[in-house]
Amino acid sequence: MLGGCSRRAIAQRDLASDGYTDVVLTEKSKTSFDFTAKNASSQHCAGTISVHGRDSTVTVTCNDVCTSAEWSKCFSMGLAAVKSDPESSTKYYVTGCEAGDTSSCTNAGVAYDKGIGVPKDEAKSFTYDKKACDGGDAQGCVNVAIDYALGEGTAKDPAAAYTAASTACDKNLMVGCTQVGRSLVLGEGVAADPTRGVSVLDRACTGDVKACGSLGIYLVEGLHGVPRDAVRGQSLLEGACAKDDANACGNLGFYYLKKMLVDPTNTKGADYLTKACDKNDGTGCNSLGYATENGLLGLTRDRTKAFGFYERGCDAGEELACRNAGVFLEHGLGVPKDLEKALAAYDKGCKLGDAKSCTNQSRIKL
Repeated sequence: MLGGCSRRAIAQRDLASDGYTDVVLTEKSKTSFDFTAKNASSQHCAGTISVHGRDSTVTVTCNDVCTSAEWSKCFSMGLAAVKSDPESSTKYYVTGCEAGDTSSCTNAGVAYDKGIGVPKDEAKSFTYDKKACDGGDAQGCVNVAIDYALGEGTAKDPAAAYTAASTACDKNLMVGCTQVGRSLVLGEGVAADPTRGVSVLDRACTGDVKACGSLGIYLVEGLHGVPRDAVRGQSLLEGACAKDDANACGNLGFYYLKKMLVDPTNTKGADYLTKACDKNDGTGCNSLGYATENGLLGLTRDRTKAFGFYERGCDAGEELACRNAGVFLEHGLGVPKDLEKALAAYDKGCKLGDAKSCTNQSRIKL
């Protein structure tokens, strides 16, 4: 019969052969031990091992751990918990970030930007975005570039935005290249260089549909020193729309509406605008409302339907749609006259930056 020391040795041996480390055994009975250990995946485990002669049977449960000292699992634990327990998810990201994991920093920045499990805090979001970028995480650099460009959580700094986006682009993250290309075309944070900007956007278009859409706009309209090429611009926008870029669909429809494309008589512009509006693109909804109000692009003139599109565009944050919805409500065009609702629509348009909405708002007296 094996003695206690022999059973303990067999238990230690068998657990080690199974990849467990840091094993601590506590005798449970004459033939079994409770134990704690780490497995080969660095999980913390607890269980029981029973020794029968020279063989053993293990019953064990293992769990991931995220602490400042043991942070390797923080990122994966954050991902796993983001839907079921967003508060814990963000805590895991923060712990991982503070320990030096740049991917965790990036996700912590996103969590504070969107208010996932924590109150929305643009300053904290910027702090984590910058820490991620400084640590070499390409997506973190994209996010901090957006922070600098929009002045979210930090002062606006187009030059810093360009630098951060360039870092991401150098790491072959095409979303960063899209930002670099736009900056070069527009001369934001860097000397304007449309030729180089188009080249960078061409490269970015291979991996980011937004780059295709931006380049398509510049080419169709011949903007910012980019030579006009409506044929190529239309092709790029069609490709982006086919990949469900709502903004590209909306711009295509708008260009059909304004007869700026190769075949200005083609009525499929209404299909593009419908697709954009269905994807909650406010500009697309506004253009669809205009086309419906005036019976353009093969659509039947219908003010009631037009108002519905303007209302949807306003809900999506398009200031011109808010103004148009306000006009319809103020004058009873296709919908019952309602000055209170008209005032609300103008107020939203005004707050979104439409000066005419502000003027219209001021003349309404309830």
